[in-house]
Amino acid sequence: MTDVPFFVNENIGQKILSKDLGNIVKKVASGKTLTSAERALVEKAYDTSGDVKFAKTIVELSEILDVSRKTIDRWRKLKGSPKPCSDGRHNVAKWRDFVRKHDLKEPDSPEDEELKTRKLLAEVKQAEIKLKVMEGTYVAIEKVREVWTVYIGQARQILESRFLNELPPILTTLDAIQIREKLQEVLDETYKAISIAADSIKEPVDIED
Repeated sequence: MTDVPFFVNENIGQKILSKDLGNIVKKVASGKTLTSAERALVEKAYDTSGDVKFAKTIVELSEILDVSRKTIDRWRKLKGSPKPCSDGRHNVAKWRDFVRKHDLKEPDSPEDEELKTRKLLAEVKQAEIKLKVMEGTYVAIEKVREVWTVYIGQARQILESRFLNELPPILTTLDAIQIREKLQEVLDETYKAISIAADSIKEPVDIED
């Protein structure tokens, strides 16, 4: 009688190997020594370092690769990503190789993305301020307060001194045209003080890096 070749599919093969591994575990538990063939079978299922070669679920695979379940789901949609075995397990070595070849990284969390966005916006705003300083279109609010406090105080002092103290006795001896000229002198002096203040505000402003 001619022998008929015996073929098994991958699913049946995995079940057979699982039973063999179970028998090996029982053998070791009873204190018996493994044969070289049995040891090779164990090493085939596990790395010598003890790392599992196959993940039973996506969750287990994500834990082994140290990424989230959502990340694995995204990677599985990529072209060439490792397919599950017929029994549903996932080849860890193939996944590690796939991740390495495509330089895949765990994406940032929403919180990290928000921090990056805020940092980028702050950097853009700082760059815009520096550009405006270079163009002479930016003035620090502190500079405005400082200058206007000084020069508006001077303008007020001019007005009060001239109008309340100097002009009253002088104006009584002048006609309408002369009074107008005197008042214009006071106004011109006041405008000059305000103009000096405006020019001072236009001075360059230092912006720290």
